[in-house]
Amino acid sequence: VLDEQLGDTGVEIGLSTRYASGTENFSPIYDQVESAGVDAAFIGMAHTGTAAVVQWAKQQRPFDFGGIHVPMQLPSYYEAVNGACNYGVTQNSATPQSEVTEKTVPFAEAYNEAFGSYPVYTGYITFDAINQYASVVEEAGSVAADDVVSGMESSSHLGTAGTIEYYGQEEEYPHDVVYGQDTVYPIYQQWQENNGGGVQEVIFPDDLATAEYQRPAWIQ
Repeated sequence: VLDEQLGDTGVEIGLSTRYASGTENFSPIYDQVESAGVDAAFIGMAHTGTAAVVQWAKQQRPFDFGGIHVPMQLPSYYEAVNGACNYGVTQNSATPQSEVTEKTVPFAEAYNEAFGSYPVYTGYITFDAINQYASVVEEAGSVAADDVVSGMESSSHLGTAGTIEYYGQEEEYPHDVVYGQDTVYPIYQQWQENNGGGVQEVIFPDDLATAEYQRPAWIQ
């Protein structure tokens, strides 16, 4: 699906590969990527992401690195990897300084005040889900499953990560979140160095951008 969607944008795909979940050495994969002569590696990584981004940075591979990288979504990640994620890009629900909605930054600051750290993406969407559920229950005056489901189906809730709405039962993705510019529209962030520390700068969409994209210094 990803190859098809990227192909529709006019992006030329030089290499497409998957790797085992236990992979610790990404050098052979990066050798293939480098040999393909691509400009960037568009990745999807969860728990294996740290080894991947650290090796990319230490080896100063000649291609940009980004996509969906779950560890890089963590606001404290820059310090955790001693800045190795600098220049790395990932999709995210929100960042502490991104004004996705009027509720985003106040929630992030309140969370930090209460817990001594900023939330990762699940913090925003969990907060939104609980508040949306509470609103539906209050309006319905019931916690019965049928009443709650019916209320959620017609609900439109302004949260910290966007306006949360759901597809109907007869649609292609029943009860999935509706993604779009007027509903939930994930941001793309890039880790950038600032005064010796790292900042999750928003680079997309343009109206929420807090900085411009920076290519790795070793490529320029």
